[in-house]
Amino acid sequence: GHGGYSGINLAYHLRPATIALVGYDMQAHQSTGEHHFHGDEPNQRHLRYHLWIPRYAALTHALAARGVRLINCTRATAIPASDVPRATLAEILGE
Repeated sequence: GHGGYSGINLAYHLRPATIALVGYDMQAHQSTGEHHFHGDEPNQRHLRYHLWIPRYAALTHALAARGVRLINCTRATAIPASDVPRATLAEILGE
């Protein structure tokens, strides 16, 4: 899929209790329409959020079955909280 999903896979292999997603906006910038907020890809060719977002619900459940919590700490995200629970980093870190 994409680098973020691969990063979750890497994190899983390091045996965490919780994986916190930071910067997973999964949407085009509201005013410019660009992704990554800098338009590094001409014509936004690989913008596939509509394919990636639905995979997170199954991923959350699969990780939970293995004792790993997946939490989205991104402020503005297109991933539904029903698919990946939301929290702030302060809440995750216990501050």
